[in-house]
Amino acid sequence: MLLIRSLQFLKLQSGKKLIMYQQHTFSYQGTQRSKCYLYCSKKHTTKCTARLQMNQAGDLLLAHTDHNHKPPIYKKCSDDKRYFEIILQKSPFGFKTRKEKRMCTFRKSWLTEFPWIESMEEKEKAFCKLCQRAISIAHGGINDIDKHRRSMKHVRKEGKFDNV
Repeated sequence: MLLIRSLQFLKLQSGKKLIMYQQHTFSYQGTQRSKCYLYCSKKHTTKCTARLQMNQAGDLLLAHTDHNHKPPIYKKCSDDKRYFEIILQKSPFGFKTRKEKRMCTFRKSWLTEFPWIESMEEKEKAFCKLCQRAISIAHGGINDIDKHRRSMKHVRKEGKFDNV
């Protein structure tokens, strides 16, 4: 391993180059002017804000090392080359479950905007007085009512009552 002022340069089997500093790994994110910016390699998975700033010569200019995770564990895969692989840490893991859709219910405030609807005993439905029809509002709420308002059947019924 190449060691420069407590920095270790690692090359993974995938070919990606990382820098290890204080047991945490950082990956190159780009250069601007004469500075090179490196961010924690767990930036996207753990939203870690740790970062390094180096000059073109490889000297460390800035080190923000507030990590919100444990350092990764690496092992050397080959003696003749600098290849490393990440060893996954065993920890309790739970898959995120898909959120159930929230069921919409009738709101009395809709009566001012849509005077032709009324509530029903089933809270996930509204009743159209013009069409004499129940409207499901379980998944779309006010959007379902608006969709019904634009339907041809409702438009025709609304036109009949406006002309009277």
